[in-house]
Amino acid sequence: MAIELKPWLPKELQKWGYARKVLGLLLHPEVAQSVNKENYPLYYEDKVLELLQGKEENPAEVLDNLLAAGLSPEVDSDPDSLVAAMLEEEEWQGPLQAMNSYLRGSLKLEDLKEELNLQEQNSEPVSEEEFRKELEELTLREFMEMTVSF
Repeated sequence: MAIELKPWLPKELQKWGYARKVLGLLLHPEVAQSVNKENYPLYYEDKVLELLQGKEENPAEVLDNLLAAGLSPEVDSDPDSLVAAMLEEEEWQGPLQAMNSYLRGSLKLEDLKEELNLQEQNSEPVSEEEFRKELEELTLREFMEMTVSF
């Protein structure tokens, strides 16, 4: 039997769909207990790599359409090359940078919520199962549209 992955995001952010989809991670249950400021960026990169390997659309086309500068013609369309190209583009990394600052303690929760535009009236708490399903169904296009519009 396959181990069911566990959704991870600090509890104080879990009631917002935007935070769950953009910043949430699907991890092995043992790993989910030890997410911290050092390893979160690595797990986030794994999330992006997994989204790039999704089958819904050609990932190179999605990135070329949604990144303002488009993709350089020299970038291979394999997922590792696409992740490397994405990491060179800052326009989609605002939420990640804000989360990293929060995890390091250099950004307070209220400042993070303000930066991500997380408002109480827009909160929508879900169960852990619904959170997992949101992450499992997340597409590269949806993820990029949410991060680029940040």
